[in-house]
Amino acid sequence: MKTQRFDAILWDLDGTLIDSEPLHRRAIHETLEDHGVESGRLEPRDFVGRGEKDFWAFAREKFGLALEVHDLVSQKDQRYEEIVRLELRTMRGAVGALQRFRASGLPMAIASGSSPRAIAAAVSAVGLGHYFQHLVSSLDPEVPRSKPHPDVFLVAAARLGVDARRCLVIEDAEWGVRAAVTAQIPVVAIPNDWTRHHDLSGATWQLKSLDDLHLDRLH
Repeated sequence: MKTQRFDAILWDLDGTLIDSEPLHRRAIHETLEDHGVESGRLEPRDFVGRGEKDFWAFAREKFGLALEVHDLVSQKDQRYEEIVRLELRTMRGAVGALQRFRASGLPMAIASGSSPRAIAAAVSAVGLGHYFQHLVSSLDPEVPRSKPHPDVFLVAAARLGVDARRCLVIEDAEWGVRAAVTAQIPVVAIPNDWTRHHDLSGATWQLKSLDDLHLDRLH
C-alpha cells in the first residue's frame, strides 16, 4: 500500500489562488492618496511578497504617515473589500487544483500575508472558503513575523494538527518560498506575471500553472 507523502496542504492566497495583486495595489494607492501621497512614489519591489503589517510599517516610515499601522491596514482593507466584491477572479487552474486536493482527503489551510479581513473578503468573493479548514494571516496574534519568516506556515500546520514538515506549501513569490524552506516544508512555486522575476530557486518544484499541479507528479 502506497503511503501518502503529505498530511496537509498550506496555500498562499494572493497571486497563487486569486489574481489579487493588481487589486491590492489599487487599494494601497487609493489609501495613500487619501493621505496626500502620490502613488508614483512606490516602486514594484515595494509590494510583492510583503505582508500587510510589514508593508504599512514600511510605507508609514517612508512617507511619514501619522496613523498607526493597524489603522492604515483597516483603511486599505475597506477599499480592498469594495474592489474584490466586483472584480476578483481566481488564478487559472485554482478550482481544479483545490478539487483534486480535497478529493485526496488532505486538510487545507490558507497561510497568507494579507490581513484576516482581506483574506475573508477574497475567499468569499470567489467562493473558495469551503475548501479550507483554517484561514491563517500573518496579522493573527499567534504569528509574530511575516514571510520570509516561517511563522504563518508553522501556525497553519499547528491549527491543522499536523507536523509542518509533513505539509506541502503552494506559493508564487520569493518570500513565501524562503519561508517554507526555512521551515523545512516542501514547496511548489508557481510564479505569475508579478513574480516571474523572483528568485524561486529554493523551491522543491517549479510549475507553470495550477493546471500542472497534481500530487502524484511531485516526486
